[in-house]
Amino acid sequence: MRAPRVLIVMPDDWPRALLRTKLRDRGYNAIAAPSLADAFVYPVSDPEAGTIRLLVLDQAALDAEALERFTQRHRGVRVLLLAFSTGEAPPGPWAAVIRRPAQAGEVPQAIEEIVPLTPVVHRPHRD
Repeated sequence: MRAPRVLIVMPDDWPRALLRTKLRDRGYNAIAAPSLADAFVYPVSDPEAGTIRLLVLDQAALDAEALERFTQRHRGVRVLLLAFSTGEAPPGPWAAVIRRPAQAGEVPQAIEEIVPLTPVVHRPHRD
């Protein structure tokens, strides 16, 4: 089974690289871009890596029009917003919203809840 493919869109190099490394260490196929416009370089489906299952989007990189185009192009992609620490999160197709600065491990934990590394197996309930 392929590792879930996660795209991180974050303008700041070091935080983007750190999150990408943390996700790869956990077993995800993490890729990254500094903006949504740059994220369009990734194809809808990669023959070896599969489709992008989750977009981790820093609010500083939010472009509503580009996000709409991206989610239309990558059907079924879930979106985790890393929101500013103050103010309300903007409306959007968010699977979850995490306020920055986040606690250590909070973002990877949220990613594991949205896109688990192993599929959840539902077993029939026995009485």
